[in-house]
Parts: sequence; C-alpha cells; structure tokens
Amino acid sequence: DLSLLNTETGTARVISENREGVGDMAWSPDSRWLAYSMTAMNSFRQIKLYNVDTETTTMVTSDRTNSSSVAWDTKGDFLYFVSDRNLRSSVGSPWGARAPEPYFADPIKIYEVALRRGLRSPFRPDDELVGDEDRGNGRSGRRGGSANATEPDGNTAGSGGSAQDEEDTGPAVQPTDIDLDGIERRVREVPVEPGNYSSLQVNDNAIFY
Repeated sequence: DLSLLNTETGTARVISENREGVGDMAWSPDSRWLAYSMTAMNSFRQIKLYNVDTETTTMVTSDRTNSSSVAWDTKGDFLYFVSDRNLRSSVGSPWGARAPEPYFADPIKIYEVALRRGLRSPFRPDDELVGDEDRGNGRSGRRGGSANATEPDGNTAGSGGSAQDEEDTGPAVQPTDIDLDGIERRVREVPVEPGNYSSLQVNDNAIFY
C-alpha cells in the first residue's frame, strides 16, 4: 500500500488502488501533487497523479506498457518518465533452425507530459513563430505578478511593513496547476535514442539518467 501521513494530525490514508506494488514516488514543486508508478492488475506499471487537496487520483499512462521513473521539471510544466515502448526486436524473424524468440535490446524511451494545454516542449526546435525570446512555455499568462516588488536598494516594497520587519522566507513557490482532462493524450517522446534508462532526474537545464 501507498499511504500519505499527515504529520500534524497523525492520520494516514491509503492512496494506492491495489496491492500489486507501488514505487517511484515524486512530489511536485509545490508539494500538492504526488506522482508515482503503480503495478496494474495485468502486471504492467502505470504513472498516476494524486492531488492532496482533492484526494483524487488520475491515470497518466495506460496499462499496455511499463512506465516508471517519474520526475517533475523544476517549473511544474512537464512530467517526465521512462517506458518500454520501443518494441523493435534485435531478432529479425522467429523462423529458423532454432526458432529464436524476439529480443528487445533497447526497449526504453524517455517521455514527457505537458501538464497544461498549450505548453511548448523544450525539445521542440524553434520555428518562424517561436524563437529563443518566446520560450516562456505559456507561463507568463498564467502566473500573476507578485504583490511585492523589489526596489533598486534591495528592499521590498508593499503592504505589511518593511523588509527588516519581515522574516526572509525565500522565493515563493508557484502553484503547480495541472489540466487533468486529456492528460494521457499529451504524452510525447523525448528525442533521445532508445536504450536502458532509469532513475530520471531533472533540473532547469537537463534530464539526467
């Protein structure tokens, strides 16, 4: 079982939907979403999303192939994972003296999921409509401006007193908004050759595997 424990109340609730096995847990940047892989009843692993606020679970990938090693990008725009969808056998034909079985030497590909409609993949080449200066991934229209502004002297202007009177809590974490409707149809392949990948990690500039 996969359970979520509230450290303030001490209560726990089970969020996995069966007892076949779970793994690859990863929290969204704002800690409101938990992505994880769960083994379906047909033994294939699926990527799922759990919303802490609504206590609901959404399927991201199907149970027709194995998907695992889920990772969030730091901006909360994309979800990355690996899946064994390269079904190209190294054995060209099952016919022969020894009737060889199919052999999949490099079955794993890397995939991304756009968490909102209209997001442009960071791996999509620039074209006549979008250049380097336009690569905001659609976030500028969604993110509101801050209530406080930084003045040239480094102090923060806004309601609530001076910067010296307020505790420095660091930059505010932007909420991770997800369009759940049709999310499974926004899965796209990352342009990396198939291989045997696992343990994805993502930062501002790269995917590590």
